[in-house]
Amino acid sequence: MGNANNIKHNITKASIKKYRKKIYSSQDAVVVVVPQKGFIEANDVAVKLFEASSKEELLKYGPETLSPQFQAHLGKSSQEVVMEASKRAIESEDGYHDLIFEHISLKGNHFFVHVWITPINLGGQIAAQGVVKKVPNPNSAEKKIESTTDVDSSLLKPKFDDESSDTLFDSQSETNLKSEKQTSNGALAKDNLDKEIQRLDKELEKGMKEKARLERIKFKVLEKQLNEKTQENTQLKNEILVLQQLLDEMKKSNNENETESQFQDKIEKLKEKKKKFKTEVERLTNRLKMVEFEKENLKKLM
Repeated sequence: MGNANNIKHNITKASIKKYRKKIYSSQDAVVVVVPQKGFIEANDVAVKLFEASSKEELLKYGPETLSPQFQAHLGKSSQEVVMEASKRAIESEDGYHDLIFEHISLKGNHFFVHVWITPINLGGQIAAQGVVKKVPNPNSAEKKIESTTDVDSSLLKPKFDDESSDTLFDSQSETNLKSEKQTSNGALAKDNLDKEIQRLDKELEKGMKEKARLERIKFKVLEKQLNEKTQENTQLKNEILVLQQLLDEMKKSNNENETESQFQDKIEKLKEKKKKFKTEVERLTNRLKMVEFEKENLKKLM
């Protein structure tokens, strides 16, 4: 952008506060840009124009990041257009240069602006001031390019070197403080998140232990039920054997058919009962195997 000797418009450190008030009171969008840094100041109109949620959000960007790579209406890259405009502004007798430029808002919307670029010496720091007006399209905007009657001329040629103030560029200082606070808050939030994760890990560990305890109880209950059913099944087998022996003895002694039939019915009923018990024992055995499998998985998790 050049050096301080080439800049026609000076704003001393002592008068920066007055300059800022001028920017904030403007009805036009005004931004201040430092090369390689991006926006360091912007008024509310500029924040609204670029669809930022706040000035702090807008100051995280620069004109290059909020522009398409190519300015189609000029047939040049955005970087090339900005460099040429800055050079012309420095070489201009008035100390500023205006052009039509395409921007992209923070919400991704493309729009055209008529921008007046003024290189300024901001308390020893080389910067560029941009007064920006949104226009419908390049064709309609070109009609306005010859006239600056709708722009505050005092902003196009800013000069504040006669006011005394011990305040430097308050906006940037305020932004830095907020940035430091946000960093501190971010670190605090991360610390709280780590503590919450540790707490949840402990709760999970407790939950897994409780689940394992309940599974062990359930396993013991099922094991007890299976043993009981197995004992009942064994008892039934013994009863059937006894009845079968009695039946055989009756056949040998040629007792009445009616008595034999009664014993036969009793045996059949016991067999049916045995069948039901066998089914129940198989069900409990399968359940016990499943519990054993779950138990092994729990051991791996613990």
